[in-house]
Amino acid sequence: METSQRKWTWVVVALHSALALAVLAILHLGWGTSTGADDAVLILMLAVDFPVSIVLFLFAVAQIDAVPTYFNRVICTSLIIFLLGGLQWYWIARVGWRFFNAKHNPPACKQCGYNLTGNVSGVCPECGTVT
Repeated sequence: METSQRKWTWVVVALHSALALAVLAILHLGWGTSTGADDAVLILMLAVDFPVSIVLFLFAVAQIDAVPTYFNRVICTSLIIFLLGGLQWYWIARVGWRFFNAKHNPPACKQCGYNLTGNVSGVCPECGTVT
């Protein structure tokens, strides 16, 4: 395989991982304004993303001749992809935990912590703070 084709294979793998990390960052930091169902779809897509990255990486490794000069590059790239994949799974877990807590914790007053479930007035009955 030509050197330029090898470079493009690595570029595709790197761009795929970078885009997945960007989507995770947007989702985790709350820059997106999607609903809970949309977030669940994104989390599912990103959970599938890491295995796809591994398949792309293995394809890229298969394109490299089995020459010892490439061995260090393969090891370094493997570590980078597994590190980024671990970061992806960490963010997926953080986002999932955030949604789990949001659904299982009742709304509470920011001032006194009073449970505001069913309160439609917009005022905390305990301390009078506007919610």
